[in-house]
Amino acid sequence: MRSSQETPVRPKPRESEIDPESAPERKETVRPLLDADAPEAPRLAQELELLAQVRGGNVVEVIGTRIRDRKLCCVTETIEAEDLETQLRNGHRFTTEEILHIAEGMVRGLERAANFGILHLDLRPAHVMMLEDGRVKLANFGSLAQIRKPEGGGAPSPSTI
Repeated sequence: MRSSQETPVRPKPRESEIDPESAPERKETVRPLLDADAPEAPRLAQELELLAQVRGGNVVEVIGTRIRDRKLCCVTETIEAEDLETQLRNGHRFTTEEILHIAEGMVRGLERAANFGILHLDLRPAHVMMLEDGRVKLANFGSLAQIRKPEGGGAPSPSTI
């Protein structure tokens, strides 16, 4: 139940919402980002809504945005994971097999986002998540760039939203 201070903003419909009986149990993480009336809030909300189109694959799923206690919040799937930066800081030495597995997961995540016209502009070890089951997911896209295809064909070019 939502408090009177929490207002959903453009909720994203899911196939599972069509039949509530078939909806799987899912944990969501709600992270406050900034004041909802901040000048950059509309642009950030637009970026998050664009990213919410990317479902599945090797990208931490953004479910949507919400206003809670006058803060713009990002709602994502909850994952049990540790980022590569933490693992490196703790002295983990990756094997060649692990490096290739991580690289493959990163490429799949980048490809998945690119299929929706999105570029990750803040890729670094802190944003590469290693899930407990061994999967790799990209998180925290930061500022996004949307790939825009020029009229009349030609190569797409990135354009910051």
